[in-house]
Amino acid sequence: MADVEPPDGGFGWFVALGTFIVFFVVPGQAYSFGVLYVEFLDAFGASKASTAWIGTLYFSTGVVAIPLSMALINKYSHRKVMMIGGITSSIGIFASSFVSSLGQMYIIYGVMTSFCHWLLSVPALAIVRRYFRKRLSIAMGIGVSGTGAGQFALSFLTQIFIDNYGWRGTLLILSAINLNICVAGALFRPIEVYHFIKQRNCQNTIDATMCSISSTQPSLKTTETRPVTVSDVSLENNIYSDCKRHELEEADESESLVIQNDLSEHGEEIRDDVAASDHNIRRRIQSCATELRNFLKGGFDWSLFKNLAFVLIIVTAFGSQAASMAALTHGVKRGRDYDISSLLSSSLPAIMGMAQFLGRIFWGIVGGVSKKVKPIILYGGSMAVAGIASIISIHTTDYTGQLVYFIILGISMACITPTYPVVFTELLESDRVDHAIMFYILAQTVSTMLSVPFVGWMRDINGDYDIAYYVIGMLFIVAAICAFLAPVANKYVVKRNEEKRKGTTCFVPSRE
Repeated sequence: MADVEPPDGGFGWFVALGTFIVFFVVPGQAYSFGVLYVEFLDAFGASKASTAWIGTLYFSTGVVAIPLSMALINKYSHRKVMMIGGITSSIGIFASSFVSSLGQMYIIYGVMTSFCHWLLSVPALAIVRRYFRKRLSIAMGIGVSGTGAGQFALSFLTQIFIDNYGWRGTLLILSAINLNICVAGALFRPIEVYHFIKQRNCQNTIDATMCSISSTQPSLKTTETRPVTVSDVSLENNIYSDCKRHELEEADESESLVIQNDLSEHGEEIRDDVAASDHNIRRRIQSCATELRNFLKGGFDWSLFKNLAFVLIIVTAFGSQAASMAALTHGVKRGRDYDISSLLSSSLPAIMGMAQFLGRIFWGIVGGVSKKVKPIILYGGSMAVAGIASIISIHTTDYTGQLVYFIILGISMACITPTYPVVFTELLESDRVDHAIMFYILAQTVSTMLSVPFVGWMRDINGDYDIAYYVIGMLFIVAAICAFLAPVANKYVVKRNEEKRKGTTCFVPSRE
């Protein structure tokens, strides 16, 4: 796909609005699953571990869906992937309201709906990068702030819907809300189409001016044309009839010879046709296999892992996401272990969501306006602050201490999402950034699958969350160190590539 100059504004702000809608709906529903989880426990009468597999499956399908999403973008477009994903995921949520067993919920909500949701993250982020360059950080901040807003709003709305309509009615309402993804997809106009419309409007303005000028000028050259008469038509018909009659006479004379030749060559032609048909079938199968291989290859650019700076950023994605999701998921349970009421404990994730909403807009503006602070400093610094706060939170066992921790965690995590695409833009070539974003989200998905049950296992063994949150804090700190090392590694990679280029240059000695 050709690299088109982004407008850095204009219609791009509507694209950022579409990204906001996507992140409001999709992560907002994912983070409000905890409210539905309690209802599913009562509805199906299964164990907590069995019911929790709905959420585990939800995050697990991202491992398959995210690479496929990248391939679909390359094959089709951001808009088509978004529209199809929005419709199919709404159908999945709608169908979930009619299930009668936990196994059906696994398949319909845990696999089908989540698979369609995971198709949407990569195009929602990648399309913003095509419309912005200088203001990319601001646009990303606006777009991904929808996660915090959705987490805050849908957590409360889901509980209100359950109290009034039950969990089945709530899923019906959520399926309708989910259709707003299609509205966001309609805003994802391809950048090439944007420039084409802009040039066409400009050309129409120029053509209108030129037409008004040319209409006042006399014609420079005229050609005379004679009208077609009836005699001309009849003469043409007579000539055609004579030619046709002559062709039929020649065909009658050669027909017997053709029949004899056909009888003698009929068997050989059948064998040739069968051989040609087999050859065409094999060629079509090979063509389909090649097209499928190229289609799947479009979702992966494994050569990125040869870049040490990219590998370090992927490590930061794994560590920070593992730590943040574990802290968020088990935060309510830890609050209850500290004898904080269930209502106040449940408010902690919602307040964190609001902190993320405001923080992502703030950090996006800071990253776009401030030229002195490099994005990698904001990116790594936020992880360091989250790590220190996680360790300190072990010693603050009252509601106020936990509230401050969740606010700091929300603001720190808010800095990561709008910043990492800008970091990739600075470290990698433009045509490889979309693939890098795909691998980043994939690393976040895998880390979430592993970290949440691991922290729960540590709590069961130790009887409290103290050691688990020490591990969470260290994960943040290790991720911050990797982030600060990424620019150093990038300079090393650039220097090594230059030395290789110089080493391959051949000098031919002159003959004197």
